[in-house]
Amino acid sequence: MKTTFATFLILAFAVGAFAQSNLPPTFIKGTMGIVFNTHQSPPNTKGIQDVYDININVANSALFHGKMTDRPQIIDGWISKAVTQPRTLHYDVACDVVNPRNPAQTKNIGKLYGMVPISSDGVYHYDQGSLSVDILPMGNAGGFASKFGGVAIGHPLSRPSNWMDTFQCEAVSITRSINGKNSTVVVKKYDKMDFSQTVIAAGPTQRYQPVTMNGQMYYDYDKNCWLLNNMTAQYTDPTGRVQIDRIAGTIRWVEDPNRKANGLGHYDFDMRLNEPPPNENAAFTAPADDSAFFTTDTTIPGLTGTMNYKDTLNADGDTLNSAVTIDLTGNNITKEQTMVLAKVLIFTAVIPFNSD
Repeated sequence: MKTTFATFLILAFAVGAFAQSNLPPTFIKGTMGIVFNTHQSPPNTKGIQDVYDININVANSALFHGKMTDRPQIIDGWISKAVTQPRTLHYDVACDVVNPRNPAQTKNIGKLYGMVPISSDGVYHYDQGSLSVDILPMGNAGGFASKFGGVAIGHPLSRPSNWMDTFQCEAVSITRSINGKNSTVVVKKYDKMDFSQTVIAAGPTQRYQPVTMNGQMYYDYDKNCWLLNNMTAQYTDPTGRVQIDRIAGTIRWVEDPNRKANGLGHYDFDMRLNEPPPNENAAFTAPADDSAFFTTDTTIPGLTGTMNYKDTLNADGDTLNSAVTIDLTGNNITKEQTMVLAKVLIFTAVIPFNSD
């Protein structure tokens, strides 16, 4: 948003969290070109859709390149309003693997494709869609298919033109443990992406198993920042253990002072994995202030870096198109964890992250 098993599982998480140390850096790098055709056509023009063209490299392990298209909802009728064009998000993305002995060599092994319906209340119905990863047999590796599932609740699609003037939300408190101290911020004016047993498909190799996401991403309009709340990712790691990662942190939108003329802005990432809980000293010290939420720390396992935007804006400030450069570094996290974050950012949160 630019203007967005009890004991066994606990033991599995603990083993995974403490086993990883001094891991080599990983990354998510690439480009995304966005054309907002809906901002360049008369309202309610059927068939017009926004196009997201991606070329993403995840840790020299996998490449994703292709298109995602967002077809908007259209409601017709003066009195008896009816949805004559439901909103759908279509994917047609090639999945390549990288030769670990020669990163310059890649090979296509399948694709991520299908459709996700989005209802008027902003729910992404992966459970009713066809979005899946389909991988062909290649060499000694067998093929497989894996489907997205569950739902994710985004922002509503139908709002009055002055909705920002009367924006009312129930206040939400978000608490994190930072440097052994609890810190809390309250968000009052926000959009959100709420993952509810959202299943992200496996692939592009069987090393990357399906992931079940839960938790919320809140975009705070007062702070121009995404704040991550109670987010967890559950999956099976290469050793066969169930891993549950807790994801916290912030993704702050920063506009260039001359953005209206040059269209520049960027997201500043500080996503953290498995932040340690408060220690015994926390009982004797004051809570950390709000500023701790927005201080980047590359020594903590997580994802840092930027997504840089060069936007073309019209006279009303609407974005007509965007050229996006993604340059994110994984600090002391595994390739599996990097892939989880890449899929969340690129494939499940693409609309709220890039809409005006």
